[in-house]
Amino acid sequence: MGEDMMQILKKAAQESHGQTRDIVIENEVPGITAEMYEWWGKNLNNTKYYKMWHPDHISFEVESTGDPASPFIGHPTEKIGRYGPSTMNFGAEPRSKFPFKPRYKNYGVGNNYSKDGILLSYTYSSYEDGPRGLKIYDVHRWPARVPQELVDALVKHCIEETSNFPKFLPELYKKMNP
Repeated sequence: MGEDMMQILKKAAQESHGQTRDIVIENEVPGITAEMYEWWGKNLNNTKYYKMWHPDHISFEVESTGDPASPFIGHPTEKIGRYGPSTMNFGAEPRSKFPFKPRYKNYGVGNNYSKDGILLSYTYSSYEDGPRGLKIYDVHRWPARVPQELVDALVKHCIEETSNFPKFLPELYKKMNP
């Protein structure tokens, strides 16, 4: 068992006093379309599918909020490098509440809170079809005092996730959308 990423993020948030750092990851994914990626975003909360995305993904639980504007909170459990397994608390918010300018025409935004309601991170993903595949521009806004080793592990993990899409998503999408 590794260190709990959520506890590290919470400590960093408290020590950062509102200061943040943006972790930017840009990819182009051959064989993946914006339509597939959007379908994936609506279905990744299925543990079976979530595990396909990365070998260090463990489960994905969903909690209903009862709020039509933000209908659920996702609780993915995963390892990121030597950190975890950790269970996160992700929720979607209206796009207007987020401090990012979209790079591409399609985008989604979310946040990650500690169990006691401290905002730990924002995540923003902007994407569109490109000539060689799906172009993805992700920004993870984390507390400024997050250890660099955890930042590096996140970047590596996200690149591995994106690299896995061509291995399973086209076939799964075709099977689920005949």
